[in-house]
Amino acid sequence: MEIEINDDVTVQYTRLLDAVRILSILLDNAIEAALESKEPRLLVAYIKDADIERVIIENSTKVGRVEIAPLFKENYTTKSGNRGQGLATVKRLIGHYPNVSLKTSSSDYTFTQELVLNKEEKR
Repeated sequence: MEIEINDDVTVQYTRLLDAVRILSILLDNAIEAALESKEPRLLVAYIKDADIERVIIENSTKVGRVEIAPLFKENYTTKSGNRGQGLATVKRLIGHYPNVSLKTSSSDYTFTQELVLNKEEKR
């Protein structure tokens, strides 16, 4: 596990509870996926610039590439049990904030989510 923080963490552009819920879901998913991979790896980075905050969560996966589109659908899960609400909840919460976005990518046994919080509304 690697953690990189370049400044004081301040959740400025969302409600604190929403930010905590979003990050909790993203981190829980990343930890779980990393533990299922051949070589578990997790990176969490917080980068703060003048008008933007970024949280990057990158984890190893057991498959070379994860199909992203279905992950954010209600009740969709790649895991066993009664699940499939996490990323749908993240999508719903982010939808309340026109200044927040989530960039998700997957390749070469690595899954990356970048949460971007802008001071100004996205254009």
